[in-house]
Amino acid sequence: MKTVDRKTPRRVAALALAAAAALAVALATVDGRGGVGGLASGIVEGRHETAAEGFGVTARRHVYEKGEGTAMHEHRRPRLVVVLSGGTLEATSPDGTTRLIELESGAASVRPAEAHALRNVGMTTVELIEAEFPAGD
Repeated sequence: MKTVDRKTPRRVAALALAAAAALAVALATVDGRGGVGGLASGIVEGRHETAAEGFGVTARRHVYEKGEGTAMHEHRRPRLVVVLSGGTLEATSPDGTTRLIELESGAASVRPAEAHALRNVGMTTVELIEAEFPAGD
């Protein structure tokens, strides 16, 4: 007989609700820059702001103009990424290897826990919603 984890459906529902709320908030006009300029790497930090919170999930909105990016950082849990406005990002792993990521507007994916730095190397502004899965009990 298989044991059913009764918390899993609630976690999935909570993540779906948070992602939907994040998408709705992100589609509204948001003013101001939440990023920090002048990273040591010479890359200008993109904008990052909380789009929605609840049920143990924080959904963040990320906006990267051409040439903007992030410093090396770590995602400790898997996460849902929804692309609001697509483009091309360059991802650099901690060992220095790079890869290009072509993002299509409207696409969604679940990404694993990972560490990377990002930079918008395309000609368009890239805008994402990212919601990490809640930590398990």
